[in-house]
Amino acid sequence: MVEKGADINYFKRGYIQSPLAESLIQERMDIAEYLLRKGADYKKPIIISVTNNEKEVSVLYLLRASIIDLKSPQYQKKKEIVDFLKAKGLDYDKEPITNATIKYVKTLYPENWQDYIKYY
Repeated sequence: MVEKGADINYFKRGYIQSPLAESLIQERMDIAEYLLRKGADYKKPIIISVTNNEKEVSVLYLLRASIIDLKSPQYQKKKEIVDFLKAKGLDYDKEPITNATIKYVKTLYPENWQDYIKYY
């Protein structure tokens, strides 16, 4: 659709907001990376609903919230996105890791969660 002229930054407030936001929420790093390279607006805040309250977050926030197997192709794409955004002035390493993310990582990797956090 993008190749046929679809608006890569189409935005609709609500369940699905933009192609980039949705790809990051679904942890489809391959799609997110494609959209970014095609010109998706990575500076636009993303609205997420948390227990019926809306919260504005950034692309970096969603990347930090993405808990992906470090050996997977999606993780490699995530690293490419991080590098792409860093070249544009957004530093993933400066984005705080939320307590909820740490708690989730601990449930997935109880024996080595600290190692996972270092590399993710």
